[in-house]
Amino acid sequence: MNGGIPFPPGFQETARQEFAQFNFLRAVGRALIPGYVETYKKADKILAGSTYTLNLLKDLFALPDQKIDLFYENGISEEFLSQTSIPKKDINHINLLFVGRLVPYKCADVVIESIGKLAQAIQSKIRLTIVGDGSERNNLENRVKELNLL
Repeated sequence: MNGGIPFPPGFQETARQEFAQFNFLRAVGRALIPGYVETYKKADKILAGSTYTLNLLKDLFALPDQKIDLFYENGISEEFLSQTSIPKKDINHINLLFVGRLVPYKCADVVIESIGKLAQAIQSKIRLTIVGDGSERNNLENRVKELNLL
């Protein structure tokens, strides 16, 4: 389970893009959807995708610690990492990996914009790999082209 994390101050525009103003409907859904509360109470184990969600679920449903665990949603397996051919030690380059849905609130654009502001000598040493897909993919690809970061 994941979601419902409030946007921090300064991210109101991103929150609007993600329709966060409708997050109050989650509480309405808990009250109206048959079996919603019982599903959590009867579950043998619940995996929460963030510390915020873990604490929210524990508080909402009075869940004991042994019934819920933290399992970050963007965790990647060792198998994924072992399939790469990135050298173990390469002091000439910095390898960055972004894993997540490509939607406004995940802020992949912040990484791209930050790299774009670096001096060319530093930019040439950075290798950014983005793993994910979503509504922002075309915008991100276009921004990479505009900043000549290919």
